[in-house]
Amino acid sequence: GEIYHRHCMAMRDEADAAADAVAQAQTEPRGTIRIACPVTLAQTTLGEVMPLFLARYPLVKVDMRVSNRVVDLVEEGVDVALRVRLTLDDSGTLVVKNFGMTRSLLVASPQQLKRQGYPATVEDLSRMDSVSMSASDGRAVWHLQGPDGEVRTVTHQPRYVADDLLTLKLAVLGGTGISVLPAYMCADEMRQGQLLPVLPGWAPHPGVFHAVFPSRRGMLPAVRRFLDFLEEHHLNDGLQA
Repeated sequence: GEIYHRHCMAMRDEADAAADAVAQAQTEPRGTIRIACPVTLAQTTLGEVMPLFLARYPLVKVDMRVSNRVVDLVEEGVDVALRVRLTLDDSGTLVVKNFGMTRSLLVASPQQLKRQGYPATVEDLSRMDSVSMSASDGRAVWHLQGPDGEVRTVTHQPRYVADDLLTLKLAVLGGTGISVLPAYMCADEMRQGQLLPVLPGWAPHPGVFHAVFPSRRGMLPAVRRFLDFLEEHHLNDGLQA
């Protein structure tokens, strides 16, 4: 009787283990997540950590649309759109998850500062060579906030306009001009002294890094894990605030 009883117990344990395995398999993230992501974010921070996410969840596939245009999530079948804006999106129909602030910095190369001197005041900035994302009639504007909250507008005439931040970063590194760049894009170069901060204490207002997604998509295990993963690997700008 004892042997028979042990045999039944073992079979029941096996049945329980099998049921658990089925339940776990059902909650393990699987399927394709469609993500919309701005170019700079994809080329730097997100691009670097996506392989970690995919290695952690072997049943998940990712289809990432890299573009700076604003996507219509529902219309285009996108599960999660990542955004860096001055304010959180208030779209009404979408859920917003805030990952915190990302800072931008005024930076220049050592060779440019040697050539043109360090600016001592905000006014000095307009005499420096600059590079910018956009310009209208040859002029561009930086809105900078000072140490005591004072806000100043700097109008400058960029020598080089390119609507891509990585392209601008290469121009700053090459000594073409001063620019405003996201801190997460220049942390390594600043540690190595290839880029230097200009007028520390003055910077554009920080942006908010956040995700927007339709609520029903947020219930999918793969999407939930992706949002958790982003929180864990917060777009750390690598520099102390």
